[in-house]
Amino acid sequence: MPRFTDGRMLILWVLSACFLIWLFVSRSMTLERAQSHTDAGSSGQSAFENVGWVTDVRFCAWGGVQCDGAGKVSSLALTFPAVPASIPNEFGNLTDLTSFQVVGNNAVPGGPLPASFASLTGLSSLHIESTGLSGLPDTLPNLFSLTFVRNAQIGAQLPSSLAHLQSIVVNNETLSLSADQQNTICNGKLQTCDLRGTGIQACGSCLVG
Repeated sequence: MPRFTDGRMLILWVLSACFLIWLFVSRSMTLERAQSHTDAGSSGQSAFENVGWVTDVRFCAWGGVQCDGAGKVSSLALTFPAVPASIPNEFGNLTDLTSFQVVGNNAVPGGPLPASFASLTGLSSLHIESTGLSGLPDTLPNLFSLTFVRNAQIGAQLPSSLAHLQSIVVNNETLSLSADQQNTICNGKLQTCDLRGTGIQACGSCLVG
C-alpha cells in the first residue's frame, strides 16, 4: 500500500508539472502571436524585444503584461511602436484578461478587434486609442469602462450590450447610439461620460460638443 500511495503521488506530481509547463507554453505562445503579427525586421518587432517579449522566458515580466497572483495574464497594455499590425485572434484565449489597452499611431494596429474578444467574460476595461482598427465584436458583455479616442476607421457603432458600463470616453470619432445605448449612457448614472468630438449634441449629463 505505501508503494501504491507513493506511486500515485509521483504520477500526480508529474501530471501537475506537465500541466504547468503546458500552461506556461500556451500563454507564452498566445502573447508571442502579437509579436509575430509585426513585420519581420520592423520597428514594432524591435520594440517588442526591447520590452522583453520572447527574449525573457518570464512572460509576466514582459512590458505591458500584468499577471494575477496565479500567474495568469490579467492585463495587456500595448503602446506604439510595440504594437502588432493586427490584434491576434489568439488573445481571446487569455480567459483571465480583465483589462486591454492599445495605443497605436493612427494606422496600426489595423483590421477588426477579433470576435474572440466576445468570449472574454472577465474583460471589464477596454481602451483603444489612435488605431486603424476597423470593427468591433457585436458584444462585449461585461465592460465597466470603455475608452475610444481618435480611431477614424472603427465605425460609429458600439458593442450592443453595455448594461454594466460605469465609465465611457469616446472622443474625436463618429458615434451613433442605439435606443438601448441611449438609455444606458444618456439616462444612466455613469461615473464618467465624455462624448466630445463625436457629433452627439446632447446626452444627459455627458460632456458633448
